[in-house]
Amino acid sequence: MSHNGPRFVARKRRGATRGVATAAATRPKSTPYSNPAPSTSNAEAPSTSTVEAPSTSSQMKNLSTVRFADYAAKGLISQDILKGIPFEFCTPVQAETLDAILTGSDVLAQAKTGTGKTLAFLVPIIERLSRDHSPNGDVSALILSPTRELAQQIASEAGMLLRGAGLQSRLGLQVFVGGTNINRDINAIKGRCDIVVATPGRLIDLIEQHNLRSRLRSPQCFVLDEADRLLDSGFKAELEKIIAALPPRATAPRQTLFFSATFPASVQKIARLSLLPTHKHVSTLTAEDVATHEHVDQYFGVVPMRDLYPTVAGTLAKWVSEDPKMKVIIFTNTARTAGMLAEVLENIPLNIPIYATHSRLSQPKREKSMAEFRKTVSAVLVSSDVTARGIDIPDITHVLQVGLPSNVEQYVHRLGRTARAGKGGSGTLLLADFEHFWMTSKGVSELGMKPLPMTPEVLQVSLWRDHMDKAFTFMSDKTKCQSYSAWLGYYKGSLRNLRMTPEQIVQTANTYAREVLRFQRVNGAGKWVAPGLLKRTIGKMGLRGVPGLNAVDVLDYDE
Repeated sequence: MSHNGPRFVARKRRGATRGVATAAATRPKSTPYSNPAPSTSNAEAPSTSTVEAPSTSSQMKNLSTVRFADYAAKGLISQDILKGIPFEFCTPVQAETLDAILTGSDVLAQAKTGTGKTLAFLVPIIERLSRDHSPNGDVSALILSPTRELAQQIASEAGMLLRGAGLQSRLGLQVFVGGTNINRDINAIKGRCDIVVATPGRLIDLIEQHNLRSRLRSPQCFVLDEADRLLDSGFKAELEKIIAALPPRATAPRQTLFFSATFPASVQKIARLSLLPTHKHVSTLTAEDVATHEHVDQYFGVVPMRDLYPTVAGTLAKWVSEDPKMKVIIFTNTARTAGMLAEVLENIPLNIPIYATHSRLSQPKREKSMAEFRKTVSAVLVSSDVTARGIDIPDITHVLQVGLPSNVEQYVHRLGRTARAGKGGSGTLLLADFEHFWMTSKGVSELGMKPLPMTPEVLQVSLWRDHMDKAFTFMSDKTKCQSYSAWLGYYKGSLRNLRMTPEQIVQTANTYAREVLRFQRVNGAGKWVAPGLLKRTIGKMGLRGVPGLNAVDVLDYDE
């Protein structure tokens, strides 16, 4: 976690059984999605960002009858590029989009993650640059990703193609993402930057502060991957700045590609700024893809706030007892909550490895946690929405969402981490009693969610409550304070839906701190005191003057 965050780091519990990943041997052409780590010019390869391979049987169910060799026969890709593609057949996404992209059209493609869409734009990019790359190594292809993990996954596949085609020494591949040493990026800008994969925040920093703009004189390809997620993550202003930093298409022609699972108005607006009027709109979503809930069993439970996390523990324990190969992603609403919940789950006797990934973790720790989770046969990953879209983790048996989703779309995006590549899976949503309104929100009734079939007695909630109370007594006040602040900030944004006043949400937050986090500070008179909040934080939340808050100038919580 971050240097100022909880002391929890994903580690092996004594007695827990760790799975051992099968070494990826060389696979035949008909096996998609097994890619080695990339080799990049002028940039260190992200060693932990690999693309996992689903089983051969599930792959064959999700392939088209179109071969990559068909494009070589038409002269659209060279034999060298073909040799670099370790798959024989295209996925439906690739089959639907490759012709248009290889012939130079702008494309707006609707496709979900985990369907091979990354190769749908990487193969044409590398084919094009192999024929006409910049002699001075300026940026020829710019690929934007909403998350560091997805950016590294894209780079991993690009590195595979470059090595397979023998182009790794001719074309420079750079990955610019936040959470890494910017000095390395500054040095990389001085070298070959033929293909750049980046997250918007870091890219803007390099453009505005470190002269990357001078390397953007004539990009040939511009790709927005997970465009809806880019905008969901608040990158609208950054995207507009990046587009403005590119030269006019009238003087420097380029191809623009948009990939997105959904097309809300925000995506349509950015698309109008970037795509030519003659662009091709391709949808590769089946009815099953659009309605994820129709092939994933979904359950919900509404429990007293005091029992929310014990119910999480009881549910995990039940799943562990039923399936020794259980693999779960738990989604929480904030990074601080993800860190706190991972720490407490690590310190109760679940006997299963617990990992965490969220924006408060350093990049190396996130990479290590994700890599360990990927290779472990049975494990739990506690995550904020960092992994809700864009990362394909195989064999997720359950998605467990804890707390109020921001909307139905977010709920469905998270749910989409399971039941991938033709496999089964289930989704469970656990809400505290004050969040029950969500179950009557617009669109929820169409999801087909069923009540959680396990009672508190079956889940042994009272037993897990005792275990968690003990674990919380060993948690630092600092972690509890950070969790409280993040919790209050998140739910303050939902007051209207919660039908609460500011006074009521503060009261509920204090109950959460006292009864759930077991925050036990008292003043000189022996009266319980809420976790401290900086006065400026209270002001930003719009809660200045609300009774029940402990406003302080300096936080003084112990480590």
